[in-house]
Amino acid sequence: MRMQRFGAVCAAGVVAAAGLAQGQVEVIYAGDPESGKTQVPGRPHLNFRAPLASFQQLSHSSDRTRWTFRAFAPDAANTTIDVLMSGTGTTGEAFLSRDDSADFLPNFTGWAFFDSDIGIANDGRVYFGYRADGGTVTDANNEGIAVFDPATNQFTDLVNGADIAPGVQLIGGTGTLGNSLRVLAVAGNGTSIVYAGNMSVGTGNLNTAIWRGFPLEGQPLLQKGTELAPNDFLRTVWGFSSRSALSGDGSSWAHIGRLKFGENPFDPIFPNRDVLFVNGDIVIEAGDLIGQQPVDEVLAVNMSADGAWFARGAFENGDSFVSQGTTLIFRSGDPVPGGHAGEIIDSVQNLDALDNGDRLWTFSTTGPDGDSQVVVLNDTVLARRGDPIDLNGNGQFDNDAFIRGFSANSIFLGADDFVYAIINLEAGDGTSRGNAFARISTDPAPTCPADLNNDGVVDADDFFLFLSLFAAGDPRADINNDGVIDADDFFAYLTLFAQGC
Repeated sequence: MRMQRFGAVCAAGVVAAAGLAQGQVEVIYAGDPESGKTQVPGRPHLNFRAPLASFQQLSHSSDRTRWTFRAFAPDAANTTIDVLMSGTGTTGEAFLSRDDSADFLPNFTGWAFFDSDIGIANDGRVYFGYRADGGTVTDANNEGIAVFDPATNQFTDLVNGADIAPGVQLIGGTGTLGNSLRVLAVAGNGTSIVYAGNMSVGTGNLNTAIWRGFPLEGQPLLQKGTELAPNDFLRTVWGFSSRSALSGDGSSWAHIGRLKFGENPFDPIFPNRDVLFVNGDIVIEAGDLIGQQPVDEVLAVNMSADGAWFARGAFENGDSFVSQGTTLIFRSGDPVPGGHAGEIIDSVQNLDALDNGDRLWTFSTTGPDGDSQVVVLNDTVLARRGDPIDLNGNGQFDNDAFIRGFSANSIFLGADDFVYAIINLEAGDGTSRGNAFARISTDPAPTCPADLNNDGVVDADDFFLFLSLFAAGDPRADINNDGVIDADDFFAYLTLFAQGC
């Protein structure tokens, strides 16, 4: 939609809507001071930072009732520290910050940092990786994974880098987990995918593996340097991404890796290529055909609670694609579902899939109105780059704040039918305004379209609200849905206003 930006909108007499209409954005937390939502809940001495990004790596519970993410907030000395957040709906709290004590960890005095990967179970337990400060620091014993239980307000250290790596193959070495531990996915019951990226297992590049836990199962799901099958030395597991997925009960898993080919897999001249493992089997391998096109890369994997899996990647010609299993759903060049006339998909950037068939997408697009980025629920565009944001929640677009884009892998459809997302913001001149944790309404348009504030009455409040939306270029002012906000929309609303409900 073509929308003109205004630094501020005068909207005397406008009242905030009683509820969010479809596509409206509600800011929950933001780093920008104009939002009035910068204080870190549970840490009154901290405020989310801006214009640098405040939030990253949004994750949700399998039942979609809870969320968690990592945030950043400067302390009194203006040193940015990590904060771990969790909550439900628009209510959350920091359950850990880097200036907290680490007294539940023996021999350590504090925190060095928290990993960006973080996950949450249906009961609110949050699993996270960390590096601790103090104590007797070796190459491993200050790295670990812990869980926070909000029911008891207690932390438990689950695994440490100095622990023995169960079931790994060794070429000498001690077989410890090492100093690069992460939790990549968490199921509803707390089952997790655990990644060890620098194990102490001796020579031979066997140093990376993933397990399903907790507790960790007796042997890795995958370990670098191992043969794909007994005596199949020409095909060797050779690498891992940080992309994993689990079903709701943790019984099914998926992970992106790489295979090495050749008689000597340790020789760098031999090629390697992307593969997607599901429950131990290779289901997509670079060179396979999806929609009659050869796959080059597998970039992300998603799994619904019932275990159906989806892949996002790129073809050899550079086109982006997403598939359900090995069946192509979208690729670059396809029309954007619910988009403008002539708007096509440039790349698929996010996919969130539900058991009931709902699909939430983020697309980068091109079209007659230029490049954009859009959030689409099934075949309805909910939000797009350039949409104005009511940053402080006063019912007006008077903060010079617009959507710049949506953070990768940080968006999901909640059980309450709101889309939760980390949204990047900018001013009308393109200056970054940091990012925000927000939710987007999926409610359909009201049955009485002239009642813009949804209070059940068509009156002057609705008229002044329309004037504000019209001036701000808000998509809701495109009354005739032709993709342009102009005089035709003004007169169309006058007709609706005269008709009432």
